[in-house]
Amino acid sequence: MTAKKRTPKKKRLPEGVKLASDYAVSELRWLWSGRLPLGKVSILEGDPSRGKSMLTADWAARVTSGDPWPTSSIRVKPNRKRRREPRGVVMVCGEDDWGDTIVPRLIAAGADLDRVASILVERDEDGTSFRSRSRVTWTVWRRQCERSTLSC
Repeated sequence: MTAKKRTPKKKRLPEGVKLASDYAVSELRWLWSGRLPLGKVSILEGDPSRGKSMLTADWAARVTSGDPWPTSSIRVKPNRKRRREPRGVVMVCGEDDWGDTIVPRLIAAGADLDRVASILVERDEDGTSFRSRSRVTWTVWRRQCERSTLSC
């Protein structure tokens, strides 16, 4: 008589919990090669007055206008512009005002303002943390983007 080999049963996991072995490995797609992943939430954090909102205005302008990203590769010809399809962006800013700071910077950077959406936030009383003034979840944003010209 030969013994049957048994495949070990998977433990039943709580709802919302998955094992890493349950995921299929896929290739990461890049908005800006090696720097900003496409379709992911990216957070730019740093001390105040260090240029974060100027940098994000430039990024938003490149995405919404389709302008190419900077490159340090010597394989790319300097005059070759690799434009992309203009897309939308969703921005969250907890330090600067949209009317007197963010929008003027977006205009200066050449952003298409109709493709830039903001999630409004407010500081807590102690000023150390932020919370969204909206009850819109990221999933709702993604669905809205897929149905509109925003196309995040």
